[in-house]
Amino acid sequence: IDPLDLIDEYGADALRFTLTVMAAQGRDVKLDPARIAGYRNFGTKLWNATRFAEMNEVARNDDFWLHDAKLAVNRWILTELTRAARAITEGITTYRFNEAAGAAYRFVWNLFCDWYLELLKPVFMGTD
Repeated sequence: IDPLDLIDEYGADALRFTLTVMAAQGRDVKLDPARIAGYRNFGTKLWNATRFAEMNEVARNDDFWLHDAKLAVNRWILTELTRAARAITEGITTYRFNEAAGAAYRFVWNLFCDWYLELLKPVFMGTD
């Protein structure tokens, strides 16, 4: 498989993330274009989440304190973010980059995008 062909078809970010996720110690990498396509979709998911935040005028608040979160859904995602950050940090500090990438993937796809953003849609469409 020519990596330049994969980059042309799926993008460099998708290839890099695929290689990171598959880079377990002592494991041979069996590169499958379908996996690269899946991680390209992950990049698209991140892009769409960012667009959702921008469309709803979500902004960073440098003075935010975790205890300021009022909605239960916000407290929940902050708890999950803390868990994910710990898992990612652990993976990086122990040179298990595949575990760090997997933890980031699971948090972003399964929790943040599939649940949190969907639960927020009624909040943003409300009258408040």
